[in-house]
Amino acid sequence: MKSGRACRLSVLVVLVIGSVAVLPSAADDGSMSREETLVDFDTQIIPILTRQGCNRGSCHGSAAGRGGFRLSLYGGDPAADFRAITWELGGRRIHRADVDRSLLLRKPTEDLEHGGGYVLDADSEAAELIRRWIAQGARRLQRRQLERVEFSPAHLRVERSGEPITLRATAHYDDGTSEDVTRWTAWTTVDDTAVRLDLEQHTLQVERPGRHLVLARFLDVVAPLEIILPYARSTDGTALEERTPSAKRQAAERHPIDRLVEERLAELGLKPSEVVGDYGFLRRVTLDLTGRLPRVDEVVAFARDSEPNKRTVWIDRMLDSEEFTTFWTYRVATWWRVRAPGRGRSRDVIAAQAFQQWIRENLERRRGL
Repeated sequence: MKSGRACRLSVLVVLVIGSVAVLPSAADDGSMSREETLVDFDTQIIPILTRQGCNRGSCHGSAAGRGGFRLSLYGGDPAADFRAITWELGGRRIHRADVDRSLLLRKPTEDLEHGGGYVLDADSEAAELIRRWIAQGARRLQRRQLERVEFSPAHLRVERSGEPITLRATAHYDDGTSEDVTRWTAWTTVDDTAVRLDLEQHTLQVERPGRHLVLARFLDVVAPLEIILPYARSTDGTALEERTPSAKRQAAERHPIDRLVEERLAELGLKPSEVVGDYGFLRRVTLDLTGRLPRVDEVVAFARDSEPNKRTVWIDRMLDSEEFTTFWTYRVATWWRVRAPGRGRSRDVIAAQAFQQWIRENLERRRGL
């Protein structure tokens, strides 16, 4: 049987060992001090999956996924993506003990057969960032939230084709930090024959005149970038819009829609078309507002009308007509898909009819929809 002194010594040893056990190690202390270097799944890994096309609708972002692996479309649900990557299949997609054996790396680099082909260079910065994230424990830290993204250039007019234009994207987070995310942004062009993208150099070149759009996507932020190359310039270098008489008229003399159209034509270096004749005007207006061609009596009456503002008068007359209300009720209801979804469902039929009646009444009273 131990003496009281021996018992006290044993208790002291246990307390000392316990105290040492709970003290943070030097490595843990270093990890805490380097918290800012930890890879954030939501704002650093998800953009890689988006940029490489992994979560597109044609790949793992489809409703059914692909190859048994489903991601949210364009990273819209980071929590679900984190579960799919780290927990599904018993966590086989992540190998914390041997990072390079992770399916998340072996599949896109085609170290293993991949239905989507080769989409990630094993030596790239993106692959290295994924390795770091797995090596750090493949955690979802949620350190910060995206507030906004600035894409550049948002709008640009170039004077000649073939000149490289630098693309930039800067993300701003709720912790007050900002980061250049150009290399993690997915840049796509609506027409790759008109605009050529260099995703390695982050530049674009306009190949032909016109108004062109480039879509920029980072996380859930999508923005169009408008690039304009005018169609024509005069021999002395002066843009056509600087010479057209319509561009020199007082803005107050024109309708806001006309001003918008003329400003766009001027920006593109195009001359406005000549004012349409009476017969062409009546035909276009009648088709647009009532959905039919003008009747013979309307054509004769319009031709005989000598009032200088007869076009405005005829437009107002058609806007007040029953034909306008009926035609545009149908068009708006079609756009909004106002219809009963099935047969025998009287409640749906009544609801659709009520919605159509609401549209009709607002058109009759010239209210906004």
